[in-house]
Amino acid sequence: PNVGKSSLLNRLVGEHLAIVSPKPQATRLPVVGLRTEGDTQFVFHDLPGLLEPRYMMQSRMRQAALDQLARSHAIVYLHPAPAGVAPPFESLAGLEGPPRAPVLTVYTKADLVPAAARAALGPDALLVSAETGEGIPALLARLAGAGFASPIIRYVGADSPSDGPAPVGPGSPDLPEEWRLLRERE
Repeated sequence: PNVGKSSLLNRLVGEHLAIVSPKPQATRLPVVGLRTEGDTQFVFHDLPGLLEPRYMMQSRMRQAALDQLARSHAIVYLHPAPAGVAPPFESLAGLEGPPRAPVLTVYTKADLVPAAARAALGPDALLVSAETGEGIPALLARLAGAGFASPIIRYVGADSPSDGPAPVGPGSPDLPEEWRLLRERE
């Protein structure tokens, strides 16, 4: 299902880094987003979903996600809250055994769940909403408190929420010359 991984990444870093679509599997390649608070840095990876592949591209998407999971310090397992209690991560992801990194289950789309349904998720359930920002401070506190955030190791830049190339847009020095000419004509 579409659990809102990309929407949550965008909310966490405060920028539109990852493509967002109502259709599942919009993320084809991992997207990395950074969030810095004081001397703590969070590195988030928006990975393709761990679905059972039906064709070569899905197999490669799954392998890219599995490769990153093997290198991760923590896994934030997202499950849509409206769907109820999350199944165990290993079985849903089709893993042969538990992952090396600890798994934190986070329920997304909290803004769509009434209070009565929230109680059914359990007393310790962590609910977040990329739409409203609900639960984001609790998620960050849980990650930092469990040692999943790191002191800043490398400086990417206070205004850069990603380790990827800078986005191209109006005012960007990387804006293609053709676009500049079009804007001048307007």
